[in-house]
Amino acid sequence: MHSPGPYAYADGTYKPAEVYQYHDGLDMGIELVFEQHLGNGHPAVWHINPDMIMALRLLKEGDKWICPDDGYIDVIRQHIDDDGRVRAILIRAEYLRDYLAARVLALRIVYYRQRIATLTEAPDVSWATERLEETKPNERFVAHVFEVDEDGAPYGSSVGLFHVWRTDVHDDDDVPEFGPEADGNTDGSSSSYRRGGNTFFRVEGELWREEWIEPSERSEKVRDDKPIEQLFYTVDAAGKREGGDHLNDQDIGKYLWFDPKVVLAIANRRGGSLDWYTEETGSASAFPIGRHTLE
Repeated sequence: MHSPGPYAYADGTYKPAEVYQYHDGLDMGIELVFEQHLGNGHPAVWHINPDMIMALRLLKEGDKWICPDDGYIDVIRQHIDDDGRVRAILIRAEYLRDYLAARVLALRIVYYRQRIATLTEAPDVSWATERLEETKPNERFVAHVFEVDEDGAPYGSSVGLFHVWRTDVHDDDDVPEFGPEADGNTDGSSSSYRRGGNTFFRVEGELWREEWIEPSERSEKVRDDKPIEQLFYTVDAAGKREGGDHLNDQDIGKYLWFDPKVVLAIANRRGGSLDWYTEETGSASAFPIGRHTLE
């Protein structure tokens, strides 16, 4: 319903592209996607808010943004049609809601849909002669059928034609010069007619809808909130297990037992690595930044 973008006001104030204003000068929220119109036949360019890309630590590869921290999973994708135009931006809800929680925001979605069909015969629907309107919380649907001519205009409607021209210049003048407009150097004519001919039927449906996408209760990816899930580790030869919260203490030094096949599994993952500190100590990392490392 609107095109996000920057705007400079005549009084010297400036609205950045990220800021959403319902009324001029009244900041209401932020934009997550920007649509840039270049003109001159260029298709519109869609940009994802760089703050969201950086906050979720995403890497762009082709038409996708992946998350190296989570095994290079696809987080955001562009839907591109056969003409090469971007038609949609898709993002995993888990990551979107995590970002919203970190910024203390909720996402407001307001959209409008319209479908039109022109038929040679009146459709067999219960609302062919009367307007249909259904209203629900945050939603309104309207449908109706009406007669049209072969151009799609209301059948029987009046059309007015007006022609106005100047009389103080001639078609054979190489460089005509127009003087001030007045009643003496202008003329015109008008006519009207009613639309007729073959009758067609236009079937039209319209939907207005509003939705809220609420933030997650926690922001583990952006704000590094403490996970609810508790991880347990084997800490002795008898198989005793202790929670990660208890072991996360620099004054506790213990060995952790794990299946050795996990090292090969980690090293074979994209971004996985196996590094040695000494002859008998080292680390196996599933991700290049080392957020999940076994030592």
